[in-house]
Amino acid sequence: MSGLFVTLAVATAHHRAGSSTLSVSINYVAIMPIIIMVGGAVLLLAVASLIGKPLRMTAATGGTIVIALTALGFAIAWPMDSSQAFHGIVNLFLIPLWLLSGALFPLAGASGWIRALMYINPLTYGVEALRLLLYPGVAGPFELPSAMATLLLFSLVMFALAFLMANRRSTRPAA
Repeated sequence: MSGLFVTLAVATAHHRAGSSTLSVSINYVAIMPIIIMVGGAVLLLAVASLIGKPLRMTAATGGTIVIALTALGFAIAWPMDSSQAFHGIVNLFLIPLWLLSGALFPLAGASGWIRALMYINPLTYGVEALRLLLYPGVAGPFELPSAMATLLLFSLVMFALAFLMANRRSTRPAA
């Protein structure tokens, strides 16, 4: 997560300094999430070798979650003028996404209105996909293909939003 904040700070600084919008968007919307994802995948595969599970698909799922959340953070940060505003807004989005993802308590045990919020939370599908991949014998509320498709769709939408935000023309002067 700290890599996300460093990425956003550097991207905003480059944008404010007058760098080409297309180069900034390619560097920080496309390349930085891949670097973060590769680092996480290497760590996950190292741990997987210690516990004896083949986790290539799990690493890909975790990478898809990384890309989605990085792109979401980038789309939120791009129009911000200060890092303080960014941190406040990110906490407004990311903490509820995490709390209602099913990572802390299962979907089946949630009350009706919380369960409804969990069903519309795209991170729920990512957590459930990871759970199904790590524990293949355990039945979940979603099938693996539908959870993966929802997660992939969310990642693509967030990536497109971040890319559009970064390529949007600004009327504010740089610096």
